[in-house]
Amino acid sequence: MDIITIIGYRDTNFTAQDGNKIVGTTYFFTMADEHTIGLMSGKLFMSSEKIQKLSYIPRQGDVLKCYYDRYGKPVEFVPYEGDEF
Repeated sequence: MDIITIIGYRDTNFTAQDGNKIVGTTYFFTMADEHTIGLMSGKLFMSSEKIQKLSYIPRQGDVLKCYYDRYGKPVEFVPYEGDEF
């Protein structure tokens, strides 16, 4: 689980080289990292299918707990209250 701040997002829609259609949302975020002075930034992708199953859909400016599956893929976002740690 990571604490992330969503700084932006965009719709993603393209056809991969293998012919599969990729549709979803790419989220851009910042987070603290023990190996970084300041904040690190990154991006993550969630398919439209996965987004429909979320209990909370991120928006710009949200501070969230991001949970991952055993393969390191994001599976759930929970609003972070700030006093939980």
